[in-house]
Amino acid sequence: MSPQDENTIRLEGRFVGRGDTPSITLRCSAVAFLQAEYSTRSGADGSTMRSMIVEPSLFAVGVPSDFDRYRKGDWTHIVCLQIPGREAELRGVFPVDGDGARFTMRLID
Repeated sequence: MSPQDENTIRLEGRFVGRGDTPSITLRCSAVAFLQAEYSTRSGADGSTMRSMIVEPSLFAVGVPSDFDRYRKGDWTHIVCLQIPGREAELRGVFPVDGDGARFTMRLID
């Protein structure tokens, strides 16, 4: 991985049996990490259920205009200094007003 700053996002396509790792580096104006949010419910029998209601995400502003914010493409992982552990499995990419994007992920333990 090349050196990054806090406002840089690297998307990588990691595939079993494939020697190369296609990647793209996005230099953004600002990047912020949002922790997952959970809902806890108690059942009639006293059991407790915990459900994720918001996936952990990176919000980026100033995403380069040549990046397609409407589709995930072949990217499987996301690397950024803002993410706990610095990398995660990429779940989806969603456009946000203007030049922003939301990258949903599953954190890697």
